[in-house]
Amino acid sequence: MTTRSPGLGARRTLPRLELPVGPRLAAGIAAALVAQVALAVAVADERWTLAIGAGAVAVVALVATIEPRVTFCASLFYVLLVVLETSRLTVADLVIVLPLVVVVCSALAGGEIAARVPALWRATPFKVALVLFVILVLIAVGKGYSSVGETGSVQSLRLALAPALLLSVTLFRDRQDLLRGLRLTFYAFIVYQFGEALFNFGTGRSATAASEVSTGGTRYVSNSAAMFLAIALILAGLHLAREDRLLRRVGLTALMSMALVGVFLGLARSTWLALAAVTAVAILFTPEARRGAIRFLALATPIIVLVALVAPIAAPDQVRDVTQRVSRPQGQGRDESAVFREQAWGLMIDRWEESPIFGRGFGQTVTFERNDKTVVEVTNDPHNGFIYLLVGMGVVGLAAFAAIQLGFLRAAFKSLRLPGARDLALWALAAWVIYMVNVFFGVLLGQQALMMFLWYLLAVPIALLALPEHAEPRPSPSRP
Repeated sequence: MTTRSPGLGARRTLPRLELPVGPRLAAGIAAALVAQVALAVAVADERWTLAIGAGAVAVVALVATIEPRVTFCASLFYVLLVVLETSRLTVADLVIVLPLVVVVCSALAGGEIAARVPALWRATPFKVALVLFVILVLIAVGKGYSSVGETGSVQSLRLALAPALLLSVTLFRDRQDLLRGLRLTFYAFIVYQFGEALFNFGTGRSATAASEVSTGGTRYVSNSAAMFLAIALILAGLHLAREDRLLRRVGLTALMSMALVGVFLGLARSTWLALAAVTAVAILFTPEARRGAIRFLALATPIIVLVALVAPIAAPDQVRDVTQRVSRPQGQGRDESAVFREQAWGLMIDRWEESPIFGRGFGQTVTFERNDKTVVEVTNDPHNGFIYLLVGMGVVGLAAFAAIQLGFLRAAFKSLRLPGARDLALWALAAWVIYMVNVFFGVLLGQQALMMFLWYLLAVPIALLALPEHAEPRPSPSRP
């Protein structure tokens, strides 16, 4: 009997739906029809952005019946690129249900993907909290809609739909396959975002709606992109620690350098803080992080020194922007974003105190004056996701959310001891810390695509528990 080497270089067949042509074609048609229904609705309602996106989703759904990993990689890449704030039907809603569509089509056609769902559910350590959280979200949406109408409350309904994204990891047959899928997606994102950052820098365009941040300076990379770049940087660093080929080390170092540039150009203080803390802890306690950091510095130090010498001369405005972002102005010149958070958080907490156990429902709005005496209205998320859940769902809802996160941490730490899972588990823990710091200071849970990323992340350690390190090779079909 022959055995295969468990190394990363071992050849494995692609995870395909091993079906006869008839059922495979039927599954593809079924998936495409689901997206086409949405396309027809979009065209009838003249939502052309949604129509174009639905057409793309239809193609992805059809391709996914042949190569399921396309669903995960394409959907996650979309989430990394797009931030949507509307309460209307959008492409992101189709992305949420796409993994479910593929799983259902697999079940109807007798494919292997649906067979992995029970294992994923058994490995989920927060099943009860998840069901409770979804129920509480629906209650909070109903309470908000009855009191304040559609404003803000309907969009929060997506908190109950997003757990369907947990199914996306069933599209991979083993842990190494999932690791390669994540690397492919995040490395492509680094390259894309670096190109966009250079374009914005060269043209003076801002990556966000506001032309300047509160301390002054143009944001050439958006807040969310800076956060995702920091998460991608961690993934590339762990890959660099394992890579023995010099050419690939150089490539990974280049990717990490591009990600680091994007993080700085994003002027996102919460991401800077989270990345610094995660890096320091990882270097202290994990040999992988130390090895990756040493290899990165060995290859990138000349470039870093050159940038440090040239930047004050070639890009003095950007150096000043970074310096101002880490300063703490006082008096009349106080940081506007800090003052904004103080007022928004305090007023939302006052709303929560009116119904502390189960909350007031989503869609709550508070109004106050900024430093320049302009009036600001904040609906739902006051740049703090935990307060957002507390006001809408009360202590019970926030406790259910916390239980889900504790279940994730339990699964991630348990995965550290599994063969072939350590890098993904370490990355998931680091990404979770970076994400949660931004939840505390930003609007991640109140914005659709940013909230969706959390469920992709929560699924990773569960997949590590449910999937094997290497899937068994499929037997070749017998020929008559």
